[in-house]
Amino acid sequence: MDNFLQEQFNKDIEQAIKESERIGYNPKIFKIMFYETYNKNGIELANILINKGQTYGFEELYKMGRLDLTIEARVLKPEFHSLFDEKILKKAKSKLAKLGYEDKSLLQEKIIINKPETLQAQLDTPYYEGNIVEKTILQKARNQEIVKAVKKRDDYTCRGCGFKFNNKIVEAHHLIPISSTEGEKQIKESDLITLCPNCHAIAHILLKQDEKYQKIENLIHKLHEIYDIN
Repeated sequence: MDNFLQEQFNKDIEQAIKESERIGYNPKIFKIMFYETYNKNGIELANILINKGQTYGFEELYKMGRLDLTIEARVLKPEFHSLFDEKILKKAKSKLAKLGYEDKSLLQEKIIINKPETLQAQLDTPYYEGNIVEKTILQKARNQEIVKAVKKRDDYTCRGCGFKFNNKIVEAHHLIPISSTEGEKQIKESDLITLCPNCHAIAHILLKQDEKYQKIENLIHKLHEIYDIN
């Protein structure tokens, strides 16, 4: 694969990020994924996000009338076609077409937005679930007593962003993932930190990037940096 073309694609993504910020949308989670989780591997990230389906960032850019800044639109730029297989290109084109994005020649970026109801209509597409399936899984047991103790210690408040809601919607995060240890292990309250679901998800993304986030001070500092908390 052409290394120069890959680098150009990454630069194109960075330009889209800057333009998003300029118009008032800060794609924080996307930036974490692009710069930290995938280490500026835009091609891999594009494949994952396009296969995933609708994302928060995609919806926000639609509402702002800037579908041209989505990862789907970057993939469809003619100069980058050779970086992706036909399946990804078709998915990207289909997602944009459903919301009124037109680029007939794919030689220019043009955005046509339908009425606001278009997005809602797509989101209201019927799906089906609820059928009973049998699953057999093995997982490491969590000690619910220490989980309760840690949440109480932290006053049911996220140590990352400060979120708190009726002493609920907080989770206990293991600084050293329990999945990385073998057999039963003794733990103490200082091995866990209380986080909201969003910060908890970000914490695991950060851990994949660098083990330094196993240290509570590094993790809290990074979360505060992400949320611009002084």
